[in-house]
Amino acid sequence: MPFLLWTVATAILAQAVLAGMFISGLASVRPTHMILGSMLPYFAVIVAVVGIVGWLWPGRPA
Repeated sequence: MPFLLWTVATAILAQAVLAGMFISGLASVRPTHMILGSMLPYFAVIVAVVGIVGWLWPGRPA
């Protein structure tokens, strides 16, 4: 169970960091950085969901 808590905490921290990158990406005048910055939070959410589902999935490998 500590691993699950660590996974959730890491996911939350990663989303906070990527949210900052998202804001800076929107503030950037470079289109490439804006596009990249706007996509990162979605990747963070996907990684968080996959990580949480992976830990909660029954019969996961030990």
